[in-house]
Amino acid sequence: MSTSHSVSTVNIYHKNQPKIVPLTNSLLVSNGWFIESFPILAFNLENKQNIDKISLYFNTIKSDGTLKIKLNDNPVMEENIQEGIKIIDLPKTNLQEKDNKLEFKTSFPFWIWSTNDYQLKDVGVKINYELVNTKEERTFVLAEDEKSNIKSARLEYYQQCNSDTKGQKYPLKIYINDKKLFDGNILCIEGRIAHEVSLTNLLAGENKLLFVLEEGDFTFSDIQLLTKLKSSVYPTYYFTVNKNQIDDLKDGASQAKLKFYFDDNVALKKAKISVDSQEFFIDTRASDFTYDITPCLTQGTNFIKIIPLNSFNIIGMKVYIE
Repeated sequence: MSTSHSVSTVNIYHKNQPKIVPLTNSLLVSNGWFIESFPILAFNLENKQNIDKISLYFNTIKSDGTLKIKLNDNPVMEENIQEGIKIIDLPKTNLQEKDNKLEFKTSFPFWIWSTNDYQLKDVGVKINYELVNTKEERTFVLAEDEKSNIKSARLEYYQQCNSDTKGQKYPLKIYINDKKLFDGNILCIEGRIAHEVSLTNLLAGENKLLFVLEEGDFTFSDIQLLTKLKSSVYPTYYFTVNKNQIDDLKDGASQAKLKFYFDDNVALKKAKISVDSQEFFIDTRASDFTYDITPCLTQGTNFIKIIPLNSFNIIGMKVYIE
């Protein structure tokens, strides 16, 4: 006999994500005896704390004099620019979330009655975001009788690489209850992966599963701990109760109920039911049976184990909060 314990999908990454923000198609900067044009371009930022690098770029079509650029009143460049593409790194310390201002000026001309002009095209900023979520933890529960009855165990999951670096290797570590299950490089490929699990690393009750990725961008889905058992065990079912639900139960604002549905209302149904560490009995001929399990529940994963005391059919079961 075998059992399966599933956990939710893991998405971990340490990656750079570029974003281009066009500011204007054409910009004229002028300074002279009878004309002055010092344009200001504004832009906003999202997730400023995740910015790794930000650069100003433009294409210089015409250049006279010295071009001066300020970011939020802080000088970032002052030099004579030749025609062509120019890229300028902007200091992150001068950035703000809203209404960043880039001011463009050119020097006053040396010759009387002349004008210094800069004509720029395709002006914009390139933002490089560093996105980091390098580890995620999941939990699963093994009932005491299942843990003592396990013959072998393995962890299986579907690996998906979310970057375009196919074939490149990235370091991954997997832990079960703080004990290393896997430590090695994985390829940027998709496929089903399996690891044998030492039984000494498993615990009766809650177990912790941790994925740690140093670089790359991966999704691990359909994660299952598969166990082979020495002999049959009674059926055990798992469900999760979140913090808000537990708070409502403790305050008396709601109740948690466990309801069974049977295939008839004639035969006697007798069973011992365990909800986490607490037990109660079914002894009825009715077609359904409901029990208040509010005192039995804890935040996180809970389990229900059914130990039949005679033969009967359960056609449905549900846990609900009202």
